[in-house]
Amino acid sequence: MKTGSVVMKDGLIQQVGEPLELRRVEYTLLMLVGENPGCTPARLTRALKVTAANVSMLIDRVQARGWVRREPHSTDRRSHHLHLTPKAAKLVAEATRRLVEGEAAAMGR
Repeated sequence: MKTGSVVMKDGLIQQVGEPLELRRVEYTLLMLVGENPGCTPARLTRALKVTAANVSMLIDRVQARGWVRREPHSTDRRSHHLHLTPKAAKLVAEATRRLVEGEAAAMGR
Protein backbone atom coordinates (compact mmCIF):
# COMPACT_ATOMS: atom_id res chain seq x y z
CA MET A 1 0.00 0.00 0.00
CA LYS A 2 1.29 3.45 -0.90
CA THR A 3 1.35 6.25 1.61
CA GLY A 4 -0.81 9.34 1.06
CA SER A 5 2.09 11.49 -0.04
CA VAL A 6 3.22 8.92 -2.61
CA VAL A 7 -0.29 8.57 -4.01
CA MET A 8 -0.60 12.33 -4.18
CA LYS A 9 2.76 12.71 -5.91
CA ASP A 10 1.95 9.92 -8.37
CA GLY A 11 -1.52 11.37 -8.87
CA LEU A 12 -0.16 14.81 -9.53
CA ILE A 13 2.20 13.49 -12.18
CA GLN A 14 -0.41 11.26 -13.84
CA GLN A 15 -3.46 13.49 -13.52
CA VAL A 16 -1.89 16.92 -13.91
CA GLY A 17 1.83 16.92 -14.65
CA GLU A 18 1.91 14.99 -17.87
CA PRO A 19 -1.44 15.90 -19.47
CA LEU A 20 -1.38 19.58 -18.50
CA GLU A 21 2.42 20.01 -18.64
CA LEU A 22 2.35 21.46 -15.14
CA ARG A 23 5.05 20.85 -12.54
CA ARG A 24 4.16 20.50 -8.86
CA VAL A 25 5.97 23.70 -7.88
CA GLU A 26 4.22 25.59 -10.69
CA TYR A 27 0.84 24.34 -9.52
CA THR A 28 1.66 25.38 -5.95
CA LEU A 29 2.76 28.84 -7.04
CA LEU A 30 -0.32 29.32 -9.21
CA MET A 31 -2.58 28.19 -6.37
CA LEU A 32 -0.93 30.66 -3.99
CA VAL A 33 -1.19 33.56 -6.43
CA GLY A 34 -4.79 32.65 -7.26
CA GLU A 35 -5.78 32.57 -3.60
CA ASN A 36 -3.76 35.71 -2.81
CA PRO A 37 -4.17 38.07 -5.77
CA GLY A 38 -1.65 40.86 -5.72
CA CYS A 39 0.84 38.96 -3.60
CA THR A 40 4.49 39.85 -3.94
CA PRO A 41 7.44 37.62 -4.76
CA ALA A 42 8.70 38.21 -1.22
CA ARG A 43 5.51 36.70 0.22
CA LEU A 44 5.86 33.71 -2.12
CA THR A 45 9.47 33.26 -1.02
CA ARG A 46 8.33 32.99 2.60
CA ALA A 47 5.34 30.76 1.79
CA LEU A 48 7.33 28.34 -0.36
CA LYS A 49 10.41 28.46 1.89
CA VAL A 50 12.77 28.82 -1.06
CA THR A 51 15.27 31.47 -2.05
CA ALA A 52 14.24 34.72 -3.69
CA ALA A 53 16.30 33.72 -6.73
CA ASN A 54 14.33 30.48 -7.11
CA VAL A 55 11.00 32.28 -6.80
CA SER A 56 12.11 34.86 -9.33
CA MET A 57 13.12 32.14 -11.78
CA LEU A 58 9.82 30.33 -11.23
CA ILE A 59 7.81 33.52 -11.75
CA ASP A 60 9.74 34.20 -14.96
CA ARG A 61 8.92 30.69 -16.16
CA VAL A 62 5.19 30.88 -15.45
CA GLN A 63 5.00 34.39 -16.84
CA ALA A 64 6.65 33.19 -20.07
CA ARG A 65 3.90 30.57 -20.34
CA GLY A 66 1.24 33.28 -20.02
CA TRP A 67 0.05 32.22 -16.58
CA VAL A 68 1.02 35.19 -14.39
CA ARG A 69 1.16 38.92 -14.93
CA ARG A 70 3.22 41.38 -12.92
CA GLU A 71 1.85 44.76 -11.91
CA PRO A 72 4.24 47.41 -10.63
CA HIS A 73 3.93 48.40 -6.97
CA SER A 74 2.36 51.85 -6.67
CA THR A 75 5.15 53.30 -4.51
CA ASP A 76 8.11 50.88 -4.66
CA ARG A 77 9.54 50.59 -8.16
CA ARG A 78 11.62 47.56 -7.12
CA SER A 79 8.55 45.49 -6.28
CA HIS A 80 5.52 44.20 -8.13
CA HIS A 81 2.27 42.37 -7.47
CA LEU A 82 1.34 39.07 -9.10
CA HIS A 83 -1.99 38.07 -10.63
CA LEU A 84 -3.15 34.99 -12.49
CA THR A 85 -4.13 35.38 -16.10
CA PRO A 86 -7.51 33.98 -17.19
CA LYS A 87 -5.57 31.18 -18.90
CA ALA A 88 -3.92 30.24 -15.59
CA ALA A 89 -7.20 30.44 -13.66
CA LYS A 90 -8.69 27.86 -16.06
CA LEU A 91 -5.56 25.71 -15.81
CA VAL A 92 -5.62 25.74 -11.99
CA ALA A 93 -9.32 24.89 -11.94
CA GLU A 94 -8.77 21.96 -14.31
CA ALA A 95 -5.70 20.74 -12.42
CA THR A 96 -7.54 20.90 -9.10
CA ARG A 97 -10.54 19.05 -10.54
CA ARG A 98 -8.25 16.31 -11.87
CA LEU A 99 -6.42 16.04 -8.54
CA VAL A 100 -9.64 15.76 -6.54
CA GLU A 101 -10.99 13.09 -8.87
CA GLY A 102 -7.71 11.18 -8.83
CA GLU A 103 -7.50 11.33 -5.06
CA ALA A 104 -11.10 10.12 -4.73
CA ALA A 105 -10.36 7.22 -7.06
CA ALA A 106 -7.20 6.33 -5.13
CA MET A 107 -9.07 6.41 -1.82
CA GLY A 108 -11.81 4.23 -3.24
CA ARG A 109 -9.40 1.37 -3.89
